[in-house]
Amino acid sequence: MKQTSGHLLLVRPAYFGVNSQTAINNFFQKPNLIDDASLLISALREFDDFIYLLKDNDIAVTVFQDDTEPKKPDSLYPNNWVSFHEDGIAVIYPLFAPNRRQERNFKILDNLGEAGYDISSKVTFTEAELHGEFLEGTGSLVLDRVNYVAYASISPRTDRELVLEWCEVMEYIPIVFHATQKENYSDMPVYHTNVVMSVGEKIAVLCSAAISNVKEKKFVADSLLKSGHSVIDITEHQMSNFAANILLVRNIKDEKFWVMSTRAYSSFNSDQIKLLETDGKIIHSSLDTIENVGGGSARCMLAEVFLPRKV
Repeated sequence: MKQTSGHLLLVRPAYFGVNSQTAINNFFQKPNLIDDASLLISALREFDDFIYLLKDNDIAVTVFQDDTEPKKPDSLYPNNWVSFHEDGIAVIYPLFAPNRRQERNFKILDNLGEAGYDISSKVTFTEAELHGEFLEGTGSLVLDRVNYVAYASISPRTDRELVLEWCEVMEYIPIVFHATQKENYSDMPVYHTNVVMSVGEKIAVLCSAAISNVKEKKFVADSLLKSGHSVIDITEHQMSNFAANILLVRNIKDEKFWVMSTRAYSSFNSDQIKLLETDGKIIHSSLDTIENVGGGSARCMLAEVFLPRKV
């Protein structure tokens, strides 16, 4: 198993705007003061610059253009509804917001198959939506693929029992905890695990301050250390700037890169940057509109394609 993918799937949006259904529990979203048409122009400029950054560093990408109808304000976050695995499994996930369930586009899977990737089976958890239970892909699950460990911060979007079921099906060890952030003077669950932490090959990023339970904090830290990771412990302020919403990937030359937004990069101090660079070169692009309106950053935009090639 490899921790880093050499092929990334992204969805170029046909529509972009504030999603009131996700803003209920995603406190990284900020109200916008401009119309949706202007937001789309800004978001597409950021998206296309991001694609250029990846391609300029020889990172293999597949970009799927989303359909204009129905309008899907969060379609550029495909990692929430699908994940791809080295054994040929595609996992389809249950989503919290009803209007996000329209993002599940199986034409994307067909296109990957036509491109020579082998999807031997699909594992679907979407029936859980009927019971008000959700698990939003690699937003909810931060995977240490080498050691078969799945980290999950419980929230309205990450159901504990679904985490355990996923781990049983996929044969991973669950590390479950609770992370919170301050919102209107209250401690509220952080909506996704991948804004709390990221796992690379040698390095892991973790906002331990977001985990108030001492035993859970130690549980997560011990698991990362046991798997051989040096931990960069970021502050809650850095978390709010998406410093954990980053992803280690590799290019066609087998060179490794930490992909992140400029906002995330600017929040790291020099010592943290040096430590990150022991895992890979840092590349970053401005995603301010996407981050503020969508409430997710670079990692959320990337669905890693670990699928085997057809023989």
